[in-house]
Amino acid sequence: MSDSTSLLVIGAGLAGYMFAKEWRKLDKTTSLTIITNDHGDYYSKPLLSTALKNNKTANSLPINNAAEMAEQLDAKIIINCEVTAIDAINKMVKADDDWHGYEQLVLAVGSTPIHLMLKGDAVERVHSINDLKAYSKFRAHLQPNAKVIIVGSGLVGCEFANDLILSGYQVDVVSLDNQPLHRLAPPLVGRSVEQSLADKGVVWHFNEVVKAVDLVPNGLAVVCESGLELVGQNVLSAIGIKPEVALAKAAGLTVSRGIVVDSYMQTSDPNIFALGDCVELNAQLKQYVAPLLHAGRCLAKTIAGEKTECIYPVMPVQVKTTLCPVVVVPPVEKNVVWQIEGDLPNIKALCYDENKRLHGFALSGACVRERMQLVNELSI
Repeated sequence: MSDSTSLLVIGAGLAGYMFAKEWRKLDKTTSLTIITNDHGDYYSKPLLSTALKNNKTANSLPINNAAEMAEQLDAKIIINCEVTAIDAINKMVKADDDWHGYEQLVLAVGSTPIHLMLKGDAVERVHSINDLKAYSKFRAHLQPNAKVIIVGSGLVGCEFANDLILSGYQVDVVSLDNQPLHRLAPPLVGRSVEQSLADKGVVWHFNEVVKAVDLVPNGLAVVCESGLELVGQNVLSAIGIKPEVALAKAAGLTVSRGIVVDSYMQTSDPNIFALGDCVELNAQLKQYVAPLLHAGRCLAKTIAGEKTECIYPVMPVQVKTTLCPVVVVPPVEKNVVWQIEGDLPNIKALCYDENKRLHGFALSGACVRERMQLVNELSI
């Protein structure tokens, strides 16, 4: 069986739905079909790492279900359906056993967690959270006052550590890095997060390589190459995500780390566009909400007939560690120097080039109040 639509979107995450919302504002009549491999609930993925403290469950996080979104968007939404192939020449996609035609196709296929190469008899019990389904599974296994071992001290690992410790759980964080937020912020900003969460009970283990997860009588044992062994009831891997490119690559589209697009979010096929976590633009991955929303608005205009280039404004990255808030604008330029002032946990780090021009900043604690002033300076 096959059918056809003018605009077909693969993916019903935040990228797919936000694009569809923006596009439908501009085009009230063109047919729209969205295909998703999950239930199609509309929710904000960044809220997963703060749900416990905000008294949210996996069931209460969705804002709308697929039927409600279909009505809002005047769209056909096909749920629990895996797209397995794109025939770019004939402009069709295969989803389960059906073929769906399109005039224009938008890939909003997101990302997938990076998995540790682990040994042990409890590897399948390691959680990686990148969507509502995975979060629901994590919460189902989370018992009151349990000890959670988080592997990874990047943005997501720190946010979950913050949320769990404030919600009455015991938390150990194991990391290959020597500080939190190692790839995002200067050392003192990371140390601010480390100190603030440690003061509440988070135990940090840096410069450790996890090699195995084993089942033991009182839970799960996380074993490191150094000989360190930690025992807890839950293990959460938060070592990062990678763009989902398999479908695009099999279709013959240009991919690198992500699906390569131009400044109009167009792939190497003129009828196929992409946005969100799966995209690589100007050799960069921007796997945060603000770039996703901006690109969605630009792409909506382009597909509605008003060709609009996606030029990102200054978009700070907010780390939702409420015990020590952090805001970062990472510099793109390489030949820059950080100038740092303040005392833990209130750090102000400014990134300048040799001409004293500001290229980025990282703020922690009370210094986050200065974010808008610095954004304005960067925007000049």
